[in-house]
Amino acid sequence: MLSHLMKEAARSSGPSSIRPVQGDIKRLPLPSNFFDLVVCMEVIEHFPRYPDDFRIAARELARVIKPGGVLILEFPLRLHSLLRRLPRSTVSWSQVVRAQWRSSAVPTLTYQRRFSRVAVERIIEQVGLRVVERTFVRVIPSGYVDWFPGLENVDRLIEKIPVVNACAREAVLVLRKSGKRLAEPSQTIQERP
Repeated sequence: MLSHLMKEAARSSGPSSIRPVQGDIKRLPLPSNFFDLVVCMEVIEHFPRYPDDFRIAARELARVIKPGGVLILEFPLRLHSLLRRLPRSTVSWSQVVRAQWRSSAVPTLTYQRRFSRVAVERIIEQVGLRVVERTFVRVIPSGYVDWFPGLENVDRLIEKIPVVNACAREAVLVLRKSGKRLAEPSQTIQERP
C-alpha cells in the first residue's frame, strides 16, 4: 500500500514536499505539535485491545497536532449493530469489494469493534482534545437504502435527530486540541535511520 502511495506521489504534479510515512499509530514517527489537521477514519475499530490501544493512539494523535489544531475521528457506533441484525439490512460484501482487494497481499483485518460515543469522547478528553462538532452517518441500515434509494434522503434528515442518531452506523467527531503542549517522544522522523 505504501509503495503504491509513493508511486502516486512521484507522478503527481502536487507539492514535492509531500511524502508518505509508514508507522504504528501507537508510536507515530512524527514530531510533536506538527500538524494543523489530522484525519483518522476507519482505524480504531481494528485495534485488538480496546480501550487500551485506543488510549495510546489517542494520546499519539493529540501529541502530533499543534495546539489549536484539529483531529477528525470516525468510528462505528455500537447501537447500530442491533439494526444490522434485521433481515436484509446489510449490503452483500460482493457488492462492495473491488477486484484489486482480492489480489492484495495485505492481511485481512481481524477486529471490527463498535463503540459507545460517550466512552470514546471520555478518552479523547483525557488526552487534551475537546469535541467541537459531532456528525452521524447512516441510521437506516445500508441494505434498505440500497433497495429503496429514496430512503437516503430520509436518512439524512433523521441523522440530525439527537435521540435517533445514537443508532447511526458511524460518528464523525471534529476535535480541537487545547493550548497545552504534549511531551516530545524520544525519536522523531528526522532521527530515524
